[in-house]
Amino acid sequence: MCAGNLLALLQTNVKRILAYSSIAHFGYVLVAFLAGGTDGDRGGELYLVAYTVTILGAFGIVTVLSGSERDADDLEDYRGLFWRRPVIAGVFTAALLSLAGIPATMGFLGKFYVLAAGAAAAAWPLIIILVVTSVAGLFYYLRIVVALYSAPPERAPIQMVSRGGAFILVVLTILLDLV
Repeated sequence: MCAGNLLALLQTNVKRILAYSSIAHFGYVLVAFLAGGTDGDRGGELYLVAYTVTILGAFGIVTVLSGSERDADDLEDYRGLFWRRPVIAGVFTAALLSLAGIPATMGFLGKFYVLAAGAAAAAWPLIIILVVTSVAGLFYYLRIVVALYSAPPERAPIQMVSRGGAFILVVLTILLDLV
């Protein structure tokens, strides 16, 4: 949890932020499984489902915005995306807020059940680490969100999204709300 969040904090590359944060998310799942019992199993399962749908959506946005010539991987590539592609920015925001564990997202529910399982097993050191590292994660996810809604650069490229890519993003967005 600590290593993944620390490495993600140091990045300006969105793909690396998502990849390093995945290390931290794996640590969160381990808290549930180390807690054991029915609560730990259910919490871990819910977290894995929530995380899988959310990270697929986040990496799906990165893939859709990347072109054949260049990947959209730098934080600056997302600056002002809301003003050019509001729907894609909204979907990406929902995915990032879920990854951060903001209330009213399935990422929040996943973290809540993981914390509950940890508390039931009295794994207090792990819970403290989970909470502190989640706050650190909030910083780098919100850094991307701020870039999405900031003023766009003067000459920002606009790329079309394929119908297949748009369909997959819509399905993942619906899954974000259902799970």
